[in-house]
Amino acid sequence: MRHRLSIILSALKLPRSTYYHWKRYQPSQHERVDNQLKEKIKLIWENNYRAYGYPRITMVLRKSGICVGSKRILRLMREMEIHSLMNRRFKKPGTHVDHSQRPNLIKHQPNARIWRADITYLELRPGTWVYLSSIYEPKVHQVLAFKIGRQMEATLVVETINQALECHQKPQYFHSDMGSQYTSNEVETLLERHQISHSYSK
Repeated sequence: MRHRLSIILSALKLPRSTYYHWKRYQPSQHERVDNQLKEKIKLIWENNYRAYGYPRITMVLRKSGICVGSKRILRLMREMEIHSLMNRRFKKPGTHVDHSQRPNLIKHQPNARIWRADITYLELRPGTWVYLSSIYEPKVHQVLAFKIGRQMEATLVVETINQALECHQKPQYFHSDMGSQYTSNEVETLLERHQISHSYSK
């Protein structure tokens, strides 16, 4: 065995000390944590249609209780050679409205606690779209929750609202456009159950 090892090391032009250093090598605590993070990053990335970049993956990790910096996540994603597949161009077609215009309740409420909701259309590749539902609180300049899905349905909005309610104090007003997802019975019932007033924009 030792003779064969010498032949292999000679062919690779590696000193014997390098081989034994490699054999005795143990990853540091920092490297072990990095490897654990890489597994979580890849899982989040794949479970979200490979559309999430390092900012959203960082947010998901923080929401799960893992305190980590976005620069570290960016570095690890580069090492893994993965990135958001989202096309930087985005297109938002006109909103489909099923109802007559409903009131804008926040127009004269500058100090009220408000959640603003939106759905963004993301093109992963030509002809392949996913939909990002998000909730933003202007007063604290923070995205409170987001969900991504292949179908733009009321369920996507309901899941986003529930995610926000799990971690944040409910608002006085939930403000959205008049899209059919937001005016659906599922969304209206959820807001009524939590005693949140629904405000609308055009």
